[in-house]
Amino acid sequence: DVPAQCSRGRGDVWLISLQIEQRLELFGSKGELGESTDLAEARPHDVRRLAKLLSDHLQDANAFMPTDRTTQQRVPWPDEIL
Repeated sequence: DVPAQCSRGRGDVWLISLQIEQRLELFGSKGELGESTDLAEARPHDVRRLAKLLSDHLQDANAFMPTDRTTQQRVPWPDEIL
């Protein structure tokens, strides 16, 4: 299986939405080699802001959202994970 994920950046950070796992990760875009440090706990405001931007973009684009195999429901939009 291919992992279902999408991302959105703004300023010095990128949010990655791991859709099936229903998890959000935040990474710095400057000086961060290999995206190894998840900043989500340290920067919750950035997570909320980027999750909203990403959700709005996906909905405006009528993006396909995968189905959770265990519940047979559409996975939540990134801002619904919070």
